[in-house]
Amino acid sequence: MHEQVVSDATIDVCDGCGAVWIDAADGDVAGLAAAARVGDGDAEAGAGGSGCPRCERSLEDERIRGVLLPWCTSCGGRFVPRASLDGAIWLTPEDFARQPRLGEAVGAWIRWLGGSRRSP
Repeated sequence: MHEQVVSDATIDVCDGCGAVWIDAADGDVAGLAAAARVGDGDAEAGAGGSGCPRCERSLEDERIRGVLLPWCTSCGGRFVPRASLDGAIWLTPEDFARQPRLGEAVGAWIRWLGGSRRSP
């Protein structure tokens, strides 16, 4: 990977596959993905299997409006495979708002039910 300055951020671009790594603090994923200068590379090679380049933890696959964008649950960085770059540029910051995980949603629902059954 090599560093590339895009807007006010420094992103990492893989020379082999054309994938892009965007740190959580870098900002707008869609804008940075659109501005990244990547080669053709082997789009299939950039599947995010090597893990987070910052934390070295495995990445969690996430699809946002059908676009595969693995992310690091530790540092919040985002891996944009070459095959996902075209789709990523159409996403908005609102698309990246975290939805509660199923376990969190079920827990909140159970707490709500428990609260609504309490006697005054």
